[in-house]
Amino acid sequence: MLIIDCQVQEFHQLESNLQVKQFLADTRRYLHQMIRIINIKEEILINIQIIADLSYAWEIIDRFLP
Repeated sequence: MLIIDCQVQEFHQLESNLQVKQFLADTRRYLHQMIRIINIKEEILINIQIIADLSYAWEIIDRFLP
């Protein structure tokens, strides 16, 4: 991915355009985050769902307690 980014910058001579360089850097960062998210194991996703359900339940319980 980094190689492609460098090739894009060199091919289109974008080194001098700071806005484009920032956009490419942001895009690269978002793609890395997406890859990390995709690689999350299902067990972790299940744990996150259980924790979210529990926190939602606590809010409902608080509504019924004085």
